[in-house]
Amino acid sequence: MKKVDQETQSSFIDGDEPPPPPAKEPPKDTPPPKETPPPIPQSNKQPDEAPDKPHQGPPDPEPILGPRVRPSRYITTTEDDKNSGFEQIAVCLSLLLVVITFPLSIFLCLIVVRENHRVLIFRLGRVRKGVRGPGLVWTLPCIDSYVKVDLRTFSTEVPSQDILTRDSVTISVDAVLYFCIKDPMDALIQVDDAREATVLIAQTTLRHIVGAKPLHTLLTSRDTLSKEIQVAVDDITERWGVRVERVDVMDISLPLSMQRSLASEAEAIREARAKIISAEGELNASQALKEASDVMSQNKITLQLRHLQILTSIAAERRCCILYPFPMEIMTPFMDEGGGGGGRARGGTGDPGGKRRESILTNFFFGSKSEADSNVNSTAVPKADDAPKEADL
Repeated sequence: MKKVDQETQSSFIDGDEPPPPPAKEPPKDTPPPKETPPPIPQSNKQPDEAPDKPHQGPPDPEPILGPRVRPSRYITTTEDDKNSGFEQIAVCLSLLLVVITFPLSIFLCLIVVRENHRVLIFRLGRVRKGVRGPGLVWTLPCIDSYVKVDLRTFSTEVPSQDILTRDSVTISVDAVLYFCIKDPMDALIQVDDAREATVLIAQTTLRHIVGAKPLHTLLTSRDTLSKEIQVAVDDITERWGVRVERVDVMDISLPLSMQRSLASEAEAIREARAKIISAEGELNASQALKEASDVMSQNKITLQLRHLQILTSIAAERRCCILYPFPMEIMTPFMDEGGGGGGRARGGTGDPGGKRRESILTNFFFGSKSEADSNVNSTAVPKADDAPKEADL
């Protein structure tokens, strides 16, 4: 072997190609190798879409899930386990006792249930399936016990509590809760005391919702607040067989300092509105007065009559003596109506125009002529015949 290797090495050095190695013969027992198919050339081009395939639109929105169903506890009843031999024996003995003590046992076996009540019967500690009532309900002595449930609506006052609002104001909230029992079985089995649990849940829910709102929202939207509390409490008490019908916020008490600040703010708003209304009224009055003055300035007689009307209204309101300078120019239009001989009458004494002026002035200042004469007679000196009488007196 060494000689052969040396010969092949020497021939490879001389430049000749090395001879190919001898082919190995496959063993006779081994099967012939399988021919692998040639690889399929992959192209980067994507296959064209089918022409008849419709165009896909946007993906469908996610389906809206329904309300979450709360898992209810499993309640075993006497009907679920009918193969209990001990219970059958107890029922037989109870029936035998009823037959022996008949008819006195009837008074122990029959129960009268009112219209607004329902009865749950427990036999040997397990509740019987279904709610009994109203009317007569049959029970077996010694093995059956019953509990009455009132289905009427209860009204309970939620205890008052101090709550800090979102804008850091401490308030005291009073509320009233109205609820009723919808499922007597759940109300007795799922919770210890349905009434007390409902009131406590309402109290904590009220604190949580009120604390998340500002003071202005609480004062202006009480109906929305009551509805929100009612929905939240009813969502919790539903599993207990209790239905919350209504929640009313009776009173929201504020601190004294906050009440004063709100009152001053409201008063300032009212005063501002009153000033605005008064300014608008003065503006309208000034515009109307301007229009009236424009009309009066076109007619002097109208202005003079308005002057006299003002004097009359002043004299009618108060009984007092008013010294008011009376311009003679006011009477000029009335004096000129007598005729054209007024200029000549100033020189003579028998002018009828002068008498007319005198009568107009006398009537205006002293009334009629008879009133002037009576005023003169009332101020006359007493006679000589009356003087001794006054002296004797």
